[in-house]
Amino acid sequence: MLFYSCANVTSPTGGAKDTKPPVIIKEIPAIGSVNFTGNKIRVFFDEFVNIKDINSQFISSPPLREMPKTLIKGKSIEFSFTDTLKENTTYNFNFGNSIVDFNESNALVNYYYAFSTGNYIDSLKIFGNVLNAFDLKSVENVLIMLYDNNNFFDSIPYKKLPSYIGKTDKSGNFQLSYIREGNYKIFALNDLNKNRFFDQTKENIAFLDSLIIPACKIEKDTLNADTTKLDTIVKNNKIVYTPNNLQLFLFEETYNRQFIKGFSRKEKNILEIIFNEKLNAEYKINGLNAELLDVYNEQSENKDTLLVWIKDSTVYNKDTLITSINYLFTDSLGKYENTTDTLKFIYKKNKILNRKKPKVNTKSIGKNKIGVEVNVKNGGVLDINKPLYFTCLQPIEKLDTSKIYLFQKQEVKRIPINFKIRQDSLIKRKYFVDFKVKEAERYILKIDTNAVFNKYLVTNDSIVNEFGMQSADFYGNIILLMEDVKSNVIVQLLNSKDIIVDEFSFNKNEKININYLPAASYKLKLIYDQNNNKKWDTGNYLKHQQPEKVLFYKEAINVRANWDVEITWKLPN
Repeated sequence: MLFYSCANVTSPTGGAKDTKPPVIIKEIPAIGSVNFTGNKIRVFFDEFVNIKDINSQFISSPPLREMPKTLIKGKSIEFSFTDTLKENTTYNFNFGNSIVDFNESNALVNYYYAFSTGNYIDSLKIFGNVLNAFDLKSVENVLIMLYDNNNFFDSIPYKKLPSYIGKTDKSGNFQLSYIREGNYKIFALNDLNKNRFFDQTKENIAFLDSLIIPACKIEKDTLNADTTKLDTIVKNNKIVYTPNNLQLFLFEETYNRQFIKGFSRKEKNILEIIFNEKLNAEYKINGLNAELLDVYNEQSENKDTLLVWIKDSTVYNKDTLITSINYLFTDSLGKYENTTDTLKFIYKKNKILNRKKPKVNTKSIGKNKIGVEVNVKNGGVLDINKPLYFTCLQPIEKLDTSKIYLFQKQEVKRIPINFKIRQDSLIKRKYFVDFKVKEAERYILKIDTNAVFNKYLVTNDSIVNEFGMQSADFYGNIILLMEDVKSNVIVQLLNSKDIIVDEFSFNKNEKININYLPAASYKLKLIYDQNNNKKWDTGNYLKHQQPEKVLFYKEAINVRANWDVEITWKLPN
């Protein structure tokens, strides 16, 4: 009675949650029908259903030009289509996971419906996998397209729909079914605009130059069901479809077109111009509503961004600056021509909120002091294999190295040490401090006032930055022995974020020591550098050029502090 009186009264739960997908009761016409002449099919289910995301899920092979129209009728769905069907052709409609039950949206996984407009159903199949050529990761939702080789020409992926079409799953695997006998060309396409044509520069593609010849054969498996008796033989026949291990490597073609991708003026004295790729050729910038005589031009490290620092305040105080830039533009045919673009830079002041005065960025406009930043924080630790450098936050006219000091700190003593100042070859505001490094020691970099000046004799505040060098036992090392190297290769060491930590190029067996590695997990990647240009090259479809092959070492490499990891990597023949 005590337990009964303490029980909580609750409302009914309604039973267990429905997790089952809808079940097909009947299809009209029946799946696998031949001599099909209609323009609609109807599928009946054991419960009320709904359609979800069919535009991205549905695939017809051969492809239809128009999506089928769908109409839900009670516990059934009617699919109607307006395309004129080809004669003597097997069609396969794959609805993906677009059919779901009404209440819980449980999906009927990978539902397909096949029929033939002829006297028989084509039944051949092919199987394969698509990987990204650069990192060998599986690629999902990539179209797989087969073209009949009898009507094939090189530009067909740009102009015609394929004979058969499919799509990769989450693991990059694909299966194309209901194929007729014949010879085919195969492509994979990351179809960005969903039109099933290779017609955009950013669409990735993969292809094989060899022909695909679908076939099947019956293999007989002979099994002894009871090993104690010789007469208990079981024979099974198995249908094997080929090819069943196709592998396609997806890549983005490099279009060596040079053009301005964007421009901005986030700070009043800096104009930023962004190109689509590295700017190698000469360029010239002119002011159209103000003379740009007193400027400092600087390119980013990968040379695709141009910064124009304006030193004259009468110019940069204008709200609008109109400039022209002359450079080598590349047209759609890959031809270089000299062109001039006009750019309009507008500087918008920050809005004043709650009547507070806006903050002034004195780092860039140079009214007070020139900012100087060191690449190691005060009190921080610098890696043994990393350089020490400082960067001025605006262009300077003069650097007085006599006002820069480097000390080794020993208890309370400061011992001056020899060093050299080296200007970066690209970013002229960046200076390296080269000195003989000793592990686990403390150092002090001191930059006095008046060490750097801009044109208007504005100088810097003094900086005293104390830092330590990391100790050698903080790091681990990899000793890599490369075997069976018979061509030009590049070996890259990657961290967990796939960022290159170190890189080596060679064409024969090598022993490589990779030192001063922080404890972490790393990967080894190898590129077959066919043209020996010391970088990975993508492919080109019209030139029948495949991307350069890539390999990864079979397992991750775990580096521990004060420990050597020895690895032998024998390349396949």
